[in-house]
Amino acid sequence: NLVPLLDRKQGGTLLDRITNLRQKMASDLGMIVPPVRINDNLDLDGNEYVILIGGMEVARTKVYPEYLGALSNPNVREEIKAVSPELVVTDPAFGQRVILIDPEKKREAEEKGYIVIDASTMIITHLQETFRAYAPQIMGREEVKLLLDKTRQKYPSVVDEVGKLFPNPGVLLTLLHNLLRENVSIRNLPAILETLADYGQRVQNPELLTDIVRQRLARQIVAPYQDKNKALFAAVIDPQIEYDVRGNITIDERDGRVLALDPHYRERLRAALLNAYNAMQNGGKFPVFVCGSEIRSAIAEIISREISTRSFAVIAYEEIPRDIRFVELTKVIMEESEVNA
Repeated sequence: NLVPLLDRKQGGTLLDRITNLRQKMASDLGMIVPPVRINDNLDLDGNEYVILIGGMEVARTKVYPEYLGALSNPNVREEIKAVSPELVVTDPAFGQRVILIDPEKKREAEEKGYIVIDASTMIITHLQETFRAYAPQIMGREEVKLLLDKTRQKYPSVVDEVGKLFPNPGVLLTLLHNLLRENVSIRNLPAILETLADYGQRVQNPELLTDIVRQRLARQIVAPYQDKNKALFAAVIDPQIEYDVRGNITIDERDGRVLALDPHYRERLRAALLNAYNAMQNGGKFPVFVCGSEIRSAIAEIISREISTRSFAVIAYEEIPRDIRFVELTKVIMEESEVNA
């Protein structure tokens, strides 16, 4: 049932939109997305598709080309009825409620406040979010080599210097993966390489280098989370929590920062972070957490076990430019901040 979405003779636009999406990912995130192969699989339901990365399934859902999807959102003023009760589905990209309607009801749905999309748009949005969520698995050594070759055309000196400082390409690959994992674009690769050239003599660990590079990209990192008045609203980690967590981090020459928190304390910290996350969401703000650079990656790791990294951000104080207005929305605090190590 989905084949017509691919067939240009039947008006299908999905192939062209996938090409455009790969170009958009290169522009937005700076990463090279390998070619996307599409196969017809008779084992699947007629309206079902599966996304595989490296041969492993990462997503599976159904779309219905004969209908349009009306996405629920805060602007909806009046409920619209689905074609049938079972055709109220969940948007695979963002988890929103989608009501499937006949195409002739598009105008009615839009007048009631719904965002109306077709099946191809639902697939392409799902694919885009999958690219972002699995960027570290998608971009390998070959893609990094292509990026370096392209950068060498304009910046040969810094590319060669970084190559000498880091003969093992795995260091750069891990660093780029760390950035992409937290939705930091690597499109400014020359600045990243300049930072590696500046610090490569003293620091070789990719985790510690990631912190240094993030500070170099500070303005780029903060920009997406500022409001229209350029203010940054965030939850601040309580100093006592910072002290507790920092005291349970060891620096390993190979693995960088290693967090070894007491399980009971970790669970309480997780709950406190999720409370702050929910408070910001309920207040209509994108959840942003701010803390010291030494514990930033540890806090991000704890939250990411519960929530997609696309849904929050953890920024270090050192990553906030001095001219940015910072507003404390709430504080992440626990009644007892004592680690039973």
